[in-house]
Formats: sequence, C-alpha cells, structure tokens
Amino acid sequence: MAKYTQKELRALLHPAVQIFDEQYKGECNTEDGDLATAIGKARARYPEHYWHIFHVANESNVPVQARMKLKNKGLLSGVSDIIIACPKGVYGMAAIEAKRRDRSKSKLSYEQVMFLNAQAEAGNFAALAYGAGMITLAINKYLQS
Repeated sequence: MAKYTQKELRALLHPAVQIFDEQYKGECNTEDGDLATAIGKARARYPEHYWHIFHVANESNVPVQARMKLKNKGLLSGVSDIIIACPKGVYGMAAIEAKRRDRSKSKLSYEQVMFLNAQAEAGNFAALAYGAGMITLAINKYLQS
C-alpha cells in the first residue's frame, strides 16, 4: 500500500463523508477521553439509544498472534470508533471516526478512509470528527436527522 500524507488521505474521502472540525490548535484531550465524554453525553441525552451507540475496540496495541486470531474471526481494520446501529432519517446507521481535537495530534489511516467511504457509498451517515465537542455534534446531527 502506498504511503499517503494526512492531507492526501482527507482528499480521498467520499464527498458524502461529513467532517466536523473546528480547526483547533493546541493542547487537547486524548482520543480515548474524547470518546468517553461524547458517548457519555449521547447516552445521557438519548437514553432510548443506549444500546445503539457503541465504540468499536479496534486499536492495534494487541500482540501479533492475538490480532491474527481476531482478524480470522472478522476483525476489520479501519472500522470507525463509534457506530450508531439504528436508522435515522434517510440513513440506516452511522459510522463516526473520532480524532483528537487538534488534528495534527492524531493520524487518519487509509483503512479508516476506506471504511468511511464504504459507509457513505452505501447511503449511511459517515463522519470524521475532531474532539469531544465535534464528536458530540456529529452524534446529535445523526440522531436528530
């Protein structure tokens, strides 16, 4: 696979992939902290969707043998951080890739771009969101559609 810059990867995103980015630069929380904050807020605001909103644990800090076993069982690289498994408006489901608020502090992978693009092409809500506030905005936009 070819190496891409972050700018080139964002350019590969399908036009229907929505980007939530306030262009913040500076100190910011970790992605894990942002995910916990955004999902906590969403579950509190939309208790009826508690079982629909979840994080896909797809991080790569797993030993090689364990990761191979997971891949054999269907683990897919690039799956978005947040899945909302219920239809809303014209969408069947949502896939939201979460990144740190300062975009220079996290990297988008080729597989993440391909997963978001596949969701957009299938007519699903697909978004890339930077920071807890933008992740929350993306979730709200989907659940209010």
